Amino acid sequence: MKLRAGVVGLGKQALEDHIPGLHASDGAKLVAICDENAEILRLGQVHRNTFLAAPSVLNRDLSLKGRPLLFFAGQITGVEGYVESCACGYLVAQAVLARLEGRPFLPPPATTALGALYRHVTGEAHPDDYDYQPSNVTFGLFPPAEARVPKSQRRTAVADRAHRDFAAWLSANSTPASTPTPTPTAVTT
Repeated sequence: MKLRAGVVGLGKQALEDHIPGLHASDGAKLVAICDENAEILRLGQVHRNTFLAAPSVLNRDLSLKGRPLLFFAGQITGVEGYVESCACGYLVAQAVLARLEGRPFLPPPATTALGALYRHVTGEAHPDDYDYQPSNVTFGLFPPAEARVPKSQRRTAVADRAHRDFAAWLSANSTPASTPTPTPTAVTT
């Protein structure tokens, strides 16, 4: 199966690198090109991700409801972005560690970026009839600030609260690294 790719903008790099590279690739097919003087030849969707209906098929620890030994993280769960995908992987690592240690998985607070992302994937951030779609972390996923603050200060208030709540969650849920100290051995020749 070939990757379907589109190029937006026909600058020097696109013309000299991207388009020739896509044409030469056996694994990609150029399906769309767009520039400011574009002519629409065919309407279609260039950006299409395959993702799970995560709120319906994943448990609270991000394992599959039908196979709880199978965990999912990253773009397949409906998160968008490199940082978000890594963050989702961190959540799964914490969930697996909690299971291995026989303790419950405690997700980060909803007031943090990691918690907001978790609530998106589990569906807690959305109404029951929400048509689940991929998302990156946005302020819309966070609960509103507790205190009434001027609009110009809302994001700062939400970010300050997130920082405080994440630090508290991290200190309460951190497992100290127990790296064994190597025992020196005598080498004789």
